[in-house]
Amino acid sequence: MTDTESVPELEGEFIVEKILKRRIKNGRIEYFLKWKGFSDSENTWEPTENLNCPELIQAFEEERAKFELPKRSEHIEKIVGAFKDGDDIIFVIKWKGTDECTLMSSKIANFAYTQDVIKFYEERISWK
Repeated sequence: MTDTESVPELEGEFIVEKILKRRIKNGRIEYFLKWKGFSDSENTWEPTENLNCPELIQAFEEERAKFELPKRSEHIEKIVGAFKDGDDIIFVIKWKGTDECTLMSSKIANFAYTQDVIKFYEERISWK
């Protein structure tokens, strides 16, 4: 087997194994990628337009959104629910002025929206 035969390519394209990080450089979104069949030392930053892995990007962005601090202009209308995700609690948040709900890690919500989190728990306390 030659070196080129061991390189995992599909029609001249390398296969993304995992997206590790995201950054904005010169106004463009770039992702730090782990390539299938390559060591971590060969991970690279690539701009979105060079990628053909929309499912991986969507999954990465959904996970990242759980831990991203909200913009100061966003106000919670109500925390409508919560669920456990490993060792974390994920809140389902309804935003004022929109029908949109998003997910947010309790690690962020506890810090950014302390009073809303307290209200959420107080509404669900049942004393025996």
